[in-house]
Amino acid sequence: MINRSLAPAAAVLIVVLATACQPEPEIPWKMRNGLKAADGDTRLAAVREADVIFAGRAAPLLGRMAISDPDPRVRAAAIETLSRPNPPPPEASSVLIRALADPDPAVRQAAVEFRPKLKTRQFEEAPFLVPLLSHPNPAVRATAALALADFRSRSQPYLDKVRRLLDDPDPEVREKAAEASERISAPYQASYRGLIAAEWLERLKAAKTAEARIEAAGGLAVTGDQGPVTETVTELVKCLADDNEKLRYRAAWALMDILPRVPGLRKRLEAGGAPPPADGMLRYVLAASPGDEP
Repeated sequence: MINRSLAPAAAVLIVVLATACQPEPEIPWKMRNGLKAADGDTRLAAVREADVIFAGRAAPLLGRMAISDPDPRVRAAAIETLSRPNPPPPEASSVLIRALADPDPAVRQAAVEFRPKLKTRQFEEAPFLVPLLSHPNPAVRATAALALADFRSRSQPYLDKVRRLLDDPDPEVREKAAEASERISAPYQASYRGLIAAEWLERLKAAKTAEARIEAAGGLAVTGDQGPVTETVTELVKCLADDNEKLRYRAAWALMDILPRVPGLRKRLEAGGAPPPADGMLRYVLAASPGDEP
């Protein structure tokens, strides 16, 4: 008979023992044997057949295969399989960093495609790719530059390091560094053009002379699609009715430049029209500007 004072402890012990006796989720023996086979084709087939459930269970083994398997096809397939579970297994982070420096381009590409699926703090903020920009393998340097560009605004502090690769002795590295530099700086360039467009718009609205308004309309021809488009187009359409002929045609020229760069703008202008006497100039703009946007 069990002592009542020991009953709670006995109950806990029974639960613990019952839990411990539950079998761990196992990888099917056929798949496990396939992953450990001596033949590369067999290992590759086993890796590719692993579904989401077994990819998570086999993560430690797949991680080792992604890094050290002698067959690059198997390494690349192991990385792809590790990317299937959502969220990816804990082993994925360290595997990915090492795979980005793999000597085989297919393995590095698999790692680059996998990186956006990782949502951990390390991969959202840490500059883990920066050391790879100076890797002795030129293919790794090129891949690291492009992968770093995927961080967009978070990669901005490392733009100078990427631009140093523009002088790299390897032509592929120089090409990829140029592409990465453009992608990293593009959001900031667009933002800067937007500020300029807003300034030209304010000048157009505040100008007291025809010459100043003509100059502002010319500025909006270049930057008008980057700022407050609706307000910009409204002001330019007003200029189509101005007494100054040069301003009317400069505004028309600006609208013709902006139209193809703003999806849907042509249809809005055709539907909304313009009051006389601007309506005639607007028809001229719509007829003379490039064809409808896709």
